[in-house]
Formats: sequence, structure tokens, C-alpha cells
Amino acid sequence: MADQTEVYGNLLRQFSGKQVLVIGDLMLDTYLHCGALGVANEAPVPLLEALRQEDVPGGAANVACNLAALGVATELIGVIGQDQAAESLCSRIKASGVVLHELVTERPTTHKTRILSEGHYYLRVDDEGSSTLSESEWEGLVQIIEERSRQHEVVVISDYAKGVVQAKLSPVLARSCPKNSTILADLKPSSVLSWKGPLDVLTPNAKEAQQLFSGLKGGSLPPPQGLAQTLSQKLNCCVVLTQGSEGMTVASSAGALWNYPAVSQGAWNTSGAGDTVLAVLAAATACGAPIEQAARLANLAAGLAVSTPHTHAVSANELAGALVQL
Repeated sequence: MADQTEVYGNLLRQFSGKQVLVIGDLMLDTYLHCGALGVANEAPVPLLEALRQEDVPGGAANVACNLAALGVATELIGVIGQDQAAESLCSRIKASGVVLHELVTERPTTHKTRILSEGHYYLRVDDEGSSTLSESEWEGLVQIIEERSRQHEVVVISDYAKGVVQAKLSPVLARSCPKNSTILADLKPSSVLSWKGPLDVLTPNAKEAQQLFSGLKGGSLPPPQGLAQTLSQKLNCCVVLTQGSEGMTVASSAGALWNYPAVSQGAWNTSGAGDTVLAVLAAATACGAPIEQAARLANLAAGLAVSTPHTHAVSANELAGALVQL
């Protein structure tokens, strides 16, 4: 155990100074903490009193903030609107140490508000635009991506189906990323099926993996190990299949397989846990760590992320303190 702790401790220390570029859908997660007052007079619904509001970066912004909290020099590319949510989001991204390259559009910034009271999650309200990027907006985004991706050997794609990740993004990366670059992605199944460019690591959750299997092969669903291996072979990339309380299954493109049980101090909130996994995988990859080491560390970090009451960027110090659980 001591030798293993030392190995992963050394890996964590290597994160500082590494560089990663994140591209994806930016969003603001707002947590409205309330006190319970009873039942409303006009309808049989809970009556809550707003006590405090907490804004944190979500989506691709959460991936980037997780990387920065690990000590990685992080750049982030995404789209925002011209609204108060954008102001709050941008200020928090920059305060985390992430270098932000934002494209400002007419669409509203994706904003998710979660209403909580005394440990209960009552409601989520989403405020976002459903329109696609205009041709001029897409060209502006591509210009930023081409300029910054040339400077990075590790690129992360965070897809929340809000318009940044499209089928035509993959050829942009293929022509602009350095020859030996590594691309890690959390893609929606529809994006995976239309992806034509390089892809080294894919991080689907169980539901997404099942949808992908149906789209790529069909037939009876295999158990998680077989599911991860099938997807890895079909997509010719490493698949890190996240399964919540069931842990993580990893299948390499060479056919190797690893299983990691969940490591958690009492799951409370799963929001953003996948972002944490993606960030740790990218940080470890930037250090040259093999996928089995990267995934094991990412699994530990996910346990820390779900043990907090909100979207949370797991720091290098937190992860170092939890190494004894490996």
C-alpha cells in the first residue's frame, strides 16, 4: 500500500505545469439553498424561503476548473451569451486560474438552477437557447480552436449537446492538433456516431454506452465488461465506462480490461462527477501515465466529487489526502 500511495503521489505532483486544452459547452450551475416553511396556500406544493445562492462553473467549464484545481495549466474554449449568467460564469472560470477563450453569441448562456432544502433536491430549472450556432459564429469558434489546439498535445472535448460539439468539429481537430496529440472526450452518443476524426479515450456513462452499443451493433446488451470491450473495438479507442455506485470499467483498444469499484464517502450529489473523471484522466495522460493508473486515480476523484452537495472541482490536495483508499 505504501508503494502504491507513493506512485500515485508522484503522479499527482507531476500535474503541476502540464498543459491541457478543453473545448465544449459552458454552463453555469446555480444552487439555491432554501429553508422549508411548509405548504403553500394556493397549491399543495412545498413553500420554501430562499436563504443563499451559490454559482459554480458547470459542463466543460467544470472540467477545466477541475484541471486547474489539480495544478494543470488549463485553457478553455466555449460559447456564452450576453447576460448576467455569462458574467458570473466567466468571473468564476477566470478566478479558478483557467485561461478562457470565449465566443460571445446572441444565444443565452446555458444556466441550470437547482433548488435544495435541508438535504432534499426539489427542482431544477434550465435556461438555455435551443438554436444552433450561425455559420459566422461557427467560423469564429473554429478560428479560436485552430489557433489554440496547435499549442496543445492533450485536448479534452466536453459535449453537453448545446451546440459546440458538432460532427464538423472532428476534422478541425484532425488538421490543427499536433501529430502525436491525445484527444479525450465525453461525447453524447449522437456525436460519437458522427465523429470522423481522431479519438483516443471516450468516457460514456452506463446509459450512453448502452445507446452507443445499440447504434453501433445492436442485439442483446452485454454486461459492463463486454459492453466496454465491444465499444472499444468498434471505436478503436480506450473506453472508460463510468457506472456511478458500481464504479468504473476500462477497456483499452488493445483488449485489456480493468474494473474499479466505486470509492465514495457517502454519495450525495452526482452532478459533475463525469467532468471530474475526464479531468483527472486528461491530467494523468499529460504526464504519460498508463490508462489503468489514470482511470484508478479518476475513480478515486469521482468518489470525492459525489460526496459534496454541489458541482465541485476536486483539488490535488484533496486527491492526495484520499490516496490511502486506493
